[in-house]
Amino acid sequence: MKALERTQQLTVAKDVFNLVYGQIGDYLPSCLVAKPNSRYGTKDILEYAILMCDCGYSCEGISQTHHDKAYAYAIPSGACLLNRLGKTPYSDMRTSCDNMLAGSLQDARVPIMLRKPVITSTDEHDVPAKFKDLDEEFMAKGRPKGGTSKRIRYTTVRAAVEHLGFTVAIHPTGRKYSKEDTVRYLLEKIRSAGIRSKLHLLDRGFYIAAVISTLIDMDQKFLMPAVKNKAIKKLIKEYSVGKRGPVSRYTIQGKNHKATVTIAIVKRKDAVETDPIEDQYLAFATNASMQDAMANLANLPTEYKKRWGIETGYRCAKQVRPKTCSRNPSYRLFLFYFTMILYNVWTIVNHAVGWNGVGPNGRYRSPPMPMYRMVAAFATECEKMLHRGVVVGGPFFADTSMPTSPIRK
Repeated sequence: MKALERTQQLTVAKDVFNLVYGQIGDYLPSCLVAKPNSRYGTKDILEYAILMCDCGYSCEGISQTHHDKAYAYAIPSGACLLNRLGKTPYSDMRTSCDNMLAGSLQDARVPIMLRKPVITSTDEHDVPAKFKDLDEEFMAKGRPKGGTSKRIRYTTVRAAVEHLGFTVAIHPTGRKYSKEDTVRYLLEKIRSAGIRSKLHLLDRGFYIAAVISTLIDMDQKFLMPAVKNKAIKKLIKEYSVGKRGPVSRYTIQGKNHKATVTIAIVKRKDAVETDPIEDQYLAFATNASMQDAMANLANLPTEYKKRWGIETGYRCAKQVRPKTCSRNPSYRLFLFYFTMILYNVWTIVNHAVGWNGVGPNGRYRSPPMPMYRMVAAFATECEKMLHRGVVVGGPFFADTSMPTSPIRK
């Protein structure tokens, strides 16, 4: 029975990918569109990218692993992939990738899922990069990780329906970009896509007066943990001894901005009496009124926990993100976007097979189609197509069970 269910799931996965491939086909970077004299077609390069996602290898590692002397001409080399993708200007690659990501959400099921107001979330992703120079357009510095303090930073926004999430927009953000401009850009992307956000969740890295002012100006309801500075610690201590209530108004003062928010203090469920007072409580910042925050006080931690379901999606996408040592920004950008497109496919597949994240007992249950299994199934089909040849045109994943001519047309 399980084998039959798995076969049906894989069939649905291939069908969904074919639909998404049809939606993004018009937006592929020009370097992927095969010319009459091209040795490798568009599908060859995408097959190669899927194999990289499956193994977590670099392009050179995949070339060595899957290079078969009998069909050497059918498998692109690592240099071929770098040349095809790396020659595209960064701005052109980003425009194409943005359109591809938007195309991945054009499946008929997605607008139905996002028809009602949903919860959205913004987060930053830092990918370590051992570059000599720091390009402020898409790079930033931080704590040393992976042997370097330099990293390529992507800020993403995701829309969540129950336990299913979609990556709606990506913004490469280096030191050149301010966080308030980034948040504004991503919220405008959500609204232009027709998605209504009833609550926007952010981590404490966005607890900045300029960011909060931007959210208030855009009339976007938000929730984020408050940074426990001296003023917030004072509020917590006064509340713990009964000198003030759990909800109060507080003004955050920045360099050029100031914003007034509602601070809600909630005691942690796992609080230990021997811990410092400030560690026994959680402090949240929101633009809701004091009355609304007070009425929903007990549910604030639960509301913010919905962000962890979105974070789970990020970890799933990280499992299949290819590795590379290339310093070409266009090539790196394409790989990151391609991983997020695969994640959107994975979300649609699990929705199609009836998963909503909640089991019979009301607890979270694992998705029937794990991310790694879906990508592994795609990679198996890609290996068949790379070694046996595939006719140009038609769906991406055709019936490859029958032997075909190794001569590519």
